[in-house]
Amino acid sequence: MLVLQLPLDAAALLGPHRMQAGWEVCQDPEENTLWLRCPDGARNATATLPCTARYRADHAGRLIPWTGTLPVARMPAGPWEALNVWLAVGAPPLSLPGRGQSRVEIRLERSSRESTPSALLLGLDSLLVWAETASRLRLSGLKFAASASGGGRALVTGTPLPPVPGTACYFHGRLTLPCGWDFPPPLWPAW
Repeated sequence: MLVLQLPLDAAALLGPHRMQAGWEVCQDPEENTLWLRCPDGARNATATLPCTARYRADHAGRLIPWTGTLPVARMPAGPWEALNVWLAVGAPPLSLPGRGQSRVEIRLERSSRESTPSALLLGLDSLLVWAETASRLRLSGLKFAASASGGGRALVTGTPLPPVPGTACYFHGRLTLPCGWDFPPPLWPAW
């Protein structure tokens, strides 16, 4: 059996091991110490814990340092408590519900700001007709995405965009918006 001595303020670090079978804890508030005993097979699992001392316990409860051969102390008498009971998970404290805020309508408005097109939304048929005649060099700088929901629409990004009729779009953060449209001034999303 392994017996580890830890500072009391390191108790939270035992959280990931809370449900391990056979792990028990004894708290010594006078010395501000926490004792942990666990099966011999837990040596690797306990290697990252900030122990002040690490022991092996013999059948009589004597503590032998990991690197030693002679007992140097006795295991605390207890009370020993299962780790999952001692380190119980509780519900967070209750709080009052927040007040409802007035809703902000998300909408696009015509913009006087000029934006450079960086994407093109077009019909899939138009894209296929153009792509069949375009050179490989012209296609290599573009990325394509087709709508899976039907409707035969595709989005093309890259430069230069194909000379095909469609809706020119630009990137606003992670959004793709039609050119000539923007969010109203007080509403600038931080995406």
